[in-house]
Amino acid sequence: MYDLTTDQKQALLEIVSDSIPAPIMYGDFTDLLHDLLDDIAGFETVSDAERIELINELWRQHDMSKKSDKPVEPDQTEATQDDAAVAEAIAMAVSVGKDLIAGGATKAFTAWSMFESINHLPREIVVKAFIDGAGLTEKGAMTYWYNCRRKAGRVKLLGDPNGVTD
Repeated sequence: MYDLTTDQKQALLEIVSDSIPAPIMYGDFTDLLHDLLDDIAGFETVSDAERIELINELWRQHDMSKKSDKPVEPDQTEATQDDAAVAEAIAMAVSVGKDLIAGGATKAFTAWSMFESINHLPREIVVKAFIDGAGLTEKGAMTYWYNCRRKAGRVKLLGDPNGVTD
């Protein structure tokens, strides 16, 4: 496993603390760290399991350092969305993806079109939808998820409702 020094880990935690307003949710924490790790030389070859292990280690460190101001973790018992509505959104995105691919659309365009309707769902679900709807491999689907998420961030910053950032 590629290992970071204590100073590098602390620097990552400081970036997260400065970038995300309190209380820090675990999902926001992991998303930002995935982006940061993408920019560290050597981490492009690290497996998802190793990334998750590192992110969880950093989450524990963050959690321990903020005992008085403990981050809010999502409550697993509270359903924020109806399961049927989520399943329907996934099915619709997969259907749209299959239709676009059958019509000759690029995989990038198809993934973006699918992402727009399911971007609120967890990464694993979106990646699975990309595999099913756009015919991507697991690694390709993960790459498209990262790219779509970055594009969505740029679109949000620029305020462009059409998703055109150039």
